[in-house]
Amino acid sequence: MRRFFALGLLEALLSRASYAAALSGVVFTVLGLFCATAMAGPKLKVGDKAPDFSLRDRSGALHRLSDMAFEGKESNWRKKSMLLIDFFRTDCKPCMKELPEIIAFHNKYKGQVKVLMIALLEEENGRAKLNSWLKANKLPFPVLVDAYETAAKKYIVEGDTLSLPSIFFIAENGTIRKRLVGLKKDLMSELADVLPATEPAILPAAKVVAPPAGTTK
Repeated sequence: MRRFFALGLLEALLSRASYAAALSGVVFTVLGLFCATAMAGPKLKVGDKAPDFSLRDRSGALHRLSDMAFEGKESNWRKKSMLLIDFFRTDCKPCMKELPEIIAFHNKYKGQVKVLMIALLEEENGRAKLNSWLKANKLPFPVLVDAYETAAKKYIVEGDTLSLPSIFFIAENGTIRKRLVGLKKDLMSELADVLPATEPAILPAAKVVAPPAGTTK
């Protein structure tokens, strides 16, 4: 089983022994998930070239990073865009809490920054749980399914540890401008230094519905 850091949130009733273990940096089990108090070292840093990936959305359309953010000239079929990439999984509660911020960002910067959600799958019935959740939550941006963690391994995996939530802001030339790990309560402020100077009108944010019963561990 791959461990992941559900950063920014520990929503469980812990025994005194478990709490002491957490404070000492020992990895412990909470509701079947592996969490830890220490943050994994970043695999990528600001200024690095964003690793390329090719993933399909649920409709089957292929999305390739190198066709959206790249050096050189654009063409009729290959247009540059700034990207906000959000890594997500249905059993990651901080990911759920952060989603309204992602949706609000999309609504505000639509047309200037392309938002992509990369959805990882839970180990048990992951695709069914993702499909069920997406039926209840009509997201306004593409959701790319990373069924084999091919993109995750390039961006957010350290050893056997997966860091969630993780957000990457990528410039039009394919350079990483921002890497955010953990729950962010004010995404706009976190990204203020890399956002477009001219801001469009704010549109209302969509409401995020809680996961269907039985879809989280």
